[in-house]
Amino acid sequence: MSLGLSDRDRRALYIGFMSVSSLIVLARGVPLWLSWTRAAQEDVQAVTMELARADALVSARRMLTDSLSARGDRLVSVMPAFLAGSGPEAAGATLAGIISQAATDSRVEMSSMEVHADSLGASEVARVSVRAVASGDVSGVMEMLAALEGAPELLAIRSLRIDQPEPDASPATMERLQVTLVVEGLLLTPRMEKGS
Repeated sequence: MSLGLSDRDRRALYIGFMSVSSLIVLARGVPLWLSWTRAAQEDVQAVTMELARADALVSARRMLTDSLSARGDRLVSVMPAFLAGSGPEAAGATLAGIISQAATDSRVEMSSMEVHADSLGASEVARVSVRAVASGDVSGVMEMLAALEGAPELLAIRSLRIDQPEPDASPATMERLQVTLVVEGLLLTPRMEKGS
């Protein structure tokens, strides 16, 4: 169907139609393409930030694992400093045994021992103490105190009283001293779970 248009008019009509169609496509398509590009860039940024967050969490986990391992190693290295025992009473018996052994090795006679143990509270470290009364000569008492000082367990002598029960003893007899001391040690208790 020919509307009586010459070839030149048809070409002008075709170019005009293509120009108007191109303008419509560009006017509608370019903003859509630009918004799609912006959305894609925002998605890439969000994924990049999430990846960086995940990398930071993995690094933090590695650091925490290393820190936990180091703390575990330190705990194992200080375990000999704690008294052995499943509870405060057993640890008190261990501490009394340590004092008794130190006295025996030093030729000091033990008269009495009283064990005092903290009840297990919220703390993971319980204090255990023994009040001991002993008698011996000066060198024996010094050896006993040195043995307690050099014990592998971390012990503290909280109280020390040395008396001479017989101040008027003859110079020919060896001087006897009466020693009253309170020795304290620590017990590492297991952590109690909440609600148990």
